[in-house]
Amino acid sequence: MVRAGVFAVLPIVLMFVPVASAPAAVVPPEPDAAEGLVGPVSEVELRETVLRGPESGAGGRTSRRDILSFEEGQLVRQERYEPANELLWESRRTYNDDGDLVDWRALDSEDGVNWRYEYVYDSRGRVVREISYGAGENLEQILLHEYRDDELVEDVMYGPDNSIQWRKAYDYDEEEDTRRWSVYYSDGTRIKQIRERVDERGRVVEETHRDQLGTTYERIEYTYGPFNHPVVEESYDGQGELQRRTERELDTRGNVVRERLMLPHDDTERIVSRDYEYDEYGNWIRKQTTTELVQSDSRRVVEEKVLRRTIEYEQET
Repeated sequence: MVRAGVFAVLPIVLMFVPVASAPAAVVPPEPDAAEGLVGPVSEVELRETVLRGPESGAGGRTSRRDILSFEEGQLVRQERYEPANELLWESRRTYNDDGDLVDWRALDSEDGVNWRYEYVYDSRGRVVREISYGAGENLEQILLHEYRDDELVEDVMYGPDNSIQWRKAYDYDEEEDTRRWSVYYSDGTRIKQIRERVDERGRVVEETHRDQLGTTYERIEYTYGPFNHPVVEESYDGQGELQRRTERELDTRGNVVRERLMLPHDDTERIVSRDYEYDEYGNWIRKQTTTELVQSDSRRVVEEKVLRRTIEYEQET
């Protein structure tokens, strides 16, 4: 293992969810242990220390530890220890010869299956079926994806008895640069609709949420800065009144170093500051996050924590 040299960014898609419930999609959120990774990473160990906040009763000791293992740029195992040396759960994933995820499962500390997902692809490499299993590998749900030409047009969720639970229909309007999707109950009643307006680069600049009667109850506007990252996000209610505003500042690597959330109706601001240290690849190896609540007559730190990453790289050939 080495820690030097420069390599191209690897197309790593990573997954993290609590094992208490199964995930809802084939591409879940990226775990903080894998945030922004570049280079030929083989293993990452993350340790979290809470210095101040609701979880700081341990007196600043490590509150959790994650270990991520990679093969050929793909995450194959994630282990969670809580406290730092007690295995809480792990997840494993298997890929086909094309590098597509075909099996993703979470196991408890005794190797019992908490949940499992299977993925089926068409000849173009698109997911057409997601099958989810719960504890004991009991069938829970089947999600089918239907495509027309190059576009996803419908998702249908089935229960274990093969009955439809909900349906999501997608619609695209290239002339108006919009896309929208509507969610329906099994009887065809619309639950809600979301409409997105995109710019010439395909980025969402406005998102409108409507209820089953077509009434707008939320509208979100996005302004972008470097790295295609939204630096201003404003949320309005159905009457057009501002409900919250989020401002973000980025460093030269595109990481958010300051985030300011303003809630105009209760005169409260939430400020999150992040300080990074990087290795020679440009991956952060230390991140300290401080969260403050600011009101007209007070300012206090409500949480402070440190994440440390030890990153191992494949041997350069």
